[in-house]
Amino acid sequence: MLDTYRGDSYDVLLLGGSVLHPSWGTVAEEFEVQLSVAGRRKVRLFNLAVPAHTSRDSAIKYLALQGARFDLVLYYHGTNDVRPNNVPPKLFRPDYSHYSWYAGVNAIRRYHGTSLFAVPPTVTFVATRLGQVLKRGDYAPTHAPRENWLRYGSAIRSVEPFEHNVASLIEEATRRKDRLVLMTFATRAPRDRAGEQVAPTALGDLRAAFRLWGRVESVVAAVEAHNDVVRRKAREHGDAIFVDQAQLLRGRAAYFSDACHLTKVGSATFARHVVHAVLAAERTRRSEDGS
Repeated sequence: MLDTYRGDSYDVLLLGGSVLHPSWGTVAEEFEVQLSVAGRRKVRLFNLAVPAHTSRDSAIKYLALQGARFDLVLYYHGTNDVRPNNVPPKLFRPDYSHYSWYAGVNAIRRYHGTSLFAVPPTVTFVATRLGQVLKRGDYAPTHAPRENWLRYGSAIRSVEPFEHNVASLIEEATRRKDRLVLMTFATRAPRDRAGEQVAPTALGDLRAAFRLWGRVESVVAAVEAHNDVVRRKAREHGDAIFVDQAQLLRGRAAYFSDACHLTKVGSATFARHVVHAVLAAERTRRSEDGS
């Protein structure tokens, strides 16, 4: 369980998927080091990023941390919310409950903070899992879309749920007075917009990586739509620190080890963008306060 906020430390919460997870890169490590170099002592990093998690997972996790306070909350999502699009229209649910993982998550979420015993949520979870087994055909699989459902991914139904989850995060951060960092999601698509030549082997690897979320064109369009949501929400929420990682990283080969995960150089660059934005926001605040 996370400790509550301590005034003598600089507490940072990371919310995202595998890009922020230490198994897939050094973003968290680079961020902690660069914050320390910038003069933030006693940096405590709470990394709740989990591979394959979506904006819904992060919204739920943040809401569950009711007794915690953070100096910074970093939000980085974009691709994992694409996968739930790959279902027939009649099956899609805004809470992603058509996606097998969320059927279980949503079933037990309502017990958070209210149930003193493990039996009620356990029974609910088991019943939900049984329903998934009996109606397996109605659920999207956890790790990759069904091949015969990929065509449905061109309809970007995830935009509204994604926006709802971002709004929920913003509302909670405002209530707690946590400083929120919103970022667009950067990818390296097979058609590289930076004009770099993509080797045939790398091109194949990129296409294979994108298939974890759907067809390349569907994934690119959905990520762009999600990024537009983040940009708009950042404008609407003036207190948020905004970092346009998609624009800053521009899909450059040196920064990416695959479709979205970052190399050592990419991780350091990603972290530097955030630290510079945080320092600039703090200078602006001090100037406005006259200090």
